[in-house]
Amino acid sequence: MADLSEETYNQLVKHHEKVIWTRFVLVFFGLWLFFVPISFDYLSHSKTVMINDMVMGVVVLLFALFSFSPKSKFFPYCLAIVGIWLNFAPLIFWAPMGIMYLNDTLVGSLIIAFSILIPGVPGEALHDGPEIPPGWTYNPSSWPQRLPTMVLAVVSWFFARYMSAFQLGYIDVMWDPFFGAEGTIKVITSKLSQSFPISDAGMGAMAYSLEFLLGAKGGVRRWYTMPWLVVCFGILVVPLGVVSIILVCSQPIIVGHWCTWCLAAAVCCMFMITFAINEVIAVCQYILSECKKGRSWWDTLWKGGLPSGATKDERTPGFLNSKGQIFSCLRWGVTLPWNLLVTAACGVYLMVSPTLYNMTPLVNDFCYVTGALTVVSSFVALAEVIRAVRFFITVLGAWVIVYVIAFAAPPGSGRPWISLGVAILMILFSLQKGKIIEKYGSYDRFIV
Repeated sequence: MADLSEETYNQLVKHHEKVIWTRFVLVFFGLWLFFVPISFDYLSHSKTVMINDMVMGVVVLLFALFSFSPKSKFFPYCLAIVGIWLNFAPLIFWAPMGIMYLNDTLVGSLIIAFSILIPGVPGEALHDGPEIPPGWTYNPSSWPQRLPTMVLAVVSWFFARYMSAFQLGYIDVMWDPFFGAEGTIKVITSKLSQSFPISDAGMGAMAYSLEFLLGAKGGVRRWYTMPWLVVCFGILVVPLGVVSIILVCSQPIIVGHWCTWCLAAAVCCMFMITFAINEVIAVCQYILSECKKGRSWWDTLWKGGLPSGATKDERTPGFLNSKGQIFSCLRWGVTLPWNLLVTAACGVYLMVSPTLYNMTPLVNDFCYVTGALTVVSSFVALAEVIRAVRFFITVLGAWVIVYVIAFAAPPGSGRPWISLGVAILMILFSLQKGKIIEKYGSYDRFIV
């Protein structure tokens, strides 16, 4: 901290004194991790998990004590890494008791929250300035904008935890309201699922908990004060969300069954992308603008700065305002063009057509995948900043026409003329951009 001015250092000390209570909580978590294995007789079930938890308890205790100093810039991050490891540990060691899994994942998440989420990293509280990116009409980092993604992450977390409980052997029965327990069990115990070295549902639960924590971390200016955080958040939500959706789409092909909880988590991932992508775009814009000024993108990514042209946010209401005002903020940057609803309906038709007609297995698989991708693309494209995703539906429609003409004409393959009509609708309605309400500065020219 020698490079800080005396005034800045004094501000850091005052902030540290306000949040120092979180260090006492972390000390308690360290003691908790150390003594719980003794209290619940871990030794009789898994010596490995017992040793891991007791060692991590000592590590948390030491890091928490070191972090009592206002100069402890390094140790809060170390505690967060320990919290991430505790979420992974019961999956890696295949913890044989439900209490082991519950204790490690819950305490690990709380350690992340009390080390860097609640107190904030040193210096973060000193940032002040405008909130809206240059040329934008709203702030993508405002709490109402981040709230939908956080809620969807929590909902997905519950779905994934339920499935991981079966995979890890804590429960023997699964309930599925639509496709039956047998189908769900076959999906989550399939060769694809078992090809992962650890529980894939547990790994998903881990990702969802991190998505929530990263979504809650940082203030309303984090798109330029903490670009690295938004990038990490975007990586979790977008690429990993796409992978999750693709894996779910492959269920009827690889396994031959559907799983309600997998589908529900995939739907949540789809909408998380829709609501989170605008903040990622704002960060990319900011980093690019700094690079044009001659600044290193690496330095901008990790240190942030004060962007030129940004404005004060006088549009976003506080949480004490009426519910109607708050809910209106949630959909800024997301519109509902009727043409995309039509393409989504076309995708649903393709997905259910194998159950309506007597088709060959090859045509069934094609309809499942193409229909699912059409639905996903339709709803992701509701985000104004990536409205161009709808052109993927155009490609899918063209591919349906080619496929029907080439493979679906023989008897027993369904009703090709209906499929051709659906494909034409997909192409025609995906070409329309739909209404764009908000402004996005220099990015407006890419919204086509």
